[in-house]
Amino acid sequence: MMGIRHLMGVLLLDWWPFIRAVRDPGNRWLTLCNRTERLQLAPDGSGAKCQWRWTSELHAARVMPSLGRRLLNRALKAAPIAFSDTFAGTMDKAPEVSVVIGHRGLTRLPLLCTTLKTLAAQRDVAFECIVVEHSEAPEIEEQLPRWVRYAYVKAAPGEPYNRSRTFNEGARLAAGGCLVFHDNDLLVSQSYLAEVARQCHEGFEVVNPKRYLFYLNEADTAKILERASAIIFNLQSSIFNTLPVPIMVLQNATGGGSLGVSRAAFEAVGGWDEGFEGWGGEDVDFWDRLQTRKVYPFGCFPLIHLWHAPQPEKKPEKDSPAMRRLEEVTRIPIEDRISKLLKKSGGSTSFPLSEGGIRE
Repeated sequence: MMGIRHLMGVLLLDWWPFIRAVRDPGNRWLTLCNRTERLQLAPDGSGAKCQWRWTSELHAARVMPSLGRRLLNRALKAAPIAFSDTFAGTMDKAPEVSVVIGHRGLTRLPLLCTTLKTLAAQRDVAFECIVVEHSEAPEIEEQLPRWVRYAYVKAAPGEPYNRSRTFNEGARLAAGGCLVFHDNDLLVSQSYLAEVARQCHEGFEVVNPKRYLFYLNEADTAKILERASAIIFNLQSSIFNTLPVPIMVLQNATGGGSLGVSRAAFEAVGGWDEGFEGWGGEDVDFWDRLQTRKVYPFGCFPLIHLWHAPQPEKKPEKDSPAMRRLEEVTRIPIEDRISKLLKKSGGSTSFPLSEGGIRE
């Protein structure tokens, strides 16, 4: 009965506004949200900011999955995702942007390699990519493209994965003035990094380019992993006869997933808090501290989240060590959090090189 009520509500209240938005030739597709939610549009209408704190799922796309596919289709027309096995950019100029990706284990290596293919296809921006592996022994270096810089941070036996540590290490090694902290399972549009660089050039210190995260199921993810090839191609036309139906469409992914930060802002807020071990919480804390800087909050890009099994360390989600630490940390005023991290690093985020090394 509840399912019928939700379906009737979507048909009566959401379906036609949804269809009009995805059919509109402009940026109206960026304005789709749940009925009780409110958006703030960028001054030029090119992006939208969610006016609520926590990530939310797009209800209409959950109740009628075909609407999620329509939105994905419209989003990819506006911001195509392409793949390449070869680096499409230039290596003869200093990078404007340094993409930092943390990683552990072989299970997610195919996701990482496919994410790197979408980064290799980036246009109109000079960038580098640093993959930092945090594990008891190095495993993935030889599997990475040669254009990717590889760094290894040794983990003690049984030590949980520390995403913050990989990001701090990557930032220390990065040459770009703008740092993009990016997950190893998110596919990005060809103009993604160029837009982050543009906003940084405009004077913004923090750029959150994400508007929607489209989560794929296991079968559709496997199809992408299998078919992503050496030739640059558009996701819409080269893998699927029809686009996949997302199992979930998320909004308001603020600090999580992918985030652009100037080096000056990164250093000013104390970098990532390495006290978070395992999965979760560190991105919320980092985002909170970044609110003390000049933020461009208007998301305009679709990102595709590749399927993977849930992280065991996240269960139970509200009672994991990382989430318990987040609860403790958020009781501390933001300025005090920043001061504590800066004091810990000696007033600098130029952290000493961890045991391991880097491939240049």
